[in-house]
Amino acid sequence: METILEYLLANWPTFAIVIIVGVTCFVASRKLTKWEDKHDQKHDKLESRCGNHEAELTVLKSNLESMRDDILTIKNILVLKDESISNIFSLKKSPRRLNDNGVRVFGDINGKTFLEANKDFFFSKIDERNPKAALDVEDAAYWVLLANTDNDIFKPLKDFVYKSPTYTLKGQSGEDKPYNLSLQDVCFILSLPLRDMYLEQHRELNVE
Repeated sequence: METILEYLLANWPTFAIVIIVGVTCFVASRKLTKWEDKHDQKHDKLESRCGNHEAELTVLKSNLESMRDDILTIKNILVLKDESISNIFSLKKSPRRLNDNGVRVFGDINGKTFLEANKDFFFSKIDERNPKAALDVEDAAYWVLLANTDNDIFKPLKDFVYKSPTYTLKGQSGEDKPYNLSLQDVCFILSLPLRDMYLEQHRELNVE
């Protein structure tokens, strides 16, 4: 199962995430709907069959915990891929900054223009996550970008990824290596400047 997820996330990250979220929501809704149906059918006999309802709730809780474990597994796979992306396009320099590779792609995609044109939308989405610290903003900026790639504002970026040739990027040891850009890469590259823009307007969250 993890091997399949890793393959999908490596080749079609946005599609994979949509499938994962959709299937998770579908399964959860089905389980909850079944429980609600049983609950309605047995409502008149609730007092006499209280023990059965408790058992059903226990099963439901177990199923939800199992789903939570699956989601955590998916999240761990995503985190592993994110670490690979961050090492290619950024450096940990208190805080993390785009490296030469990241700056190059950010320029190629006209990232500054894209963020300036859509910052109010992204700021509102970050606000919804109620960040408490600068690191929360950094994480939120990335996931907000990734979660909204189905929005029409991303069409120019999707076209760029679709048409872009294989990049020649510098590895951590300074060697040149070929790299095929993905939409997930673009979201990560945009996330660090978006983080800085948000923190510029929310100085109470920044750490000097």
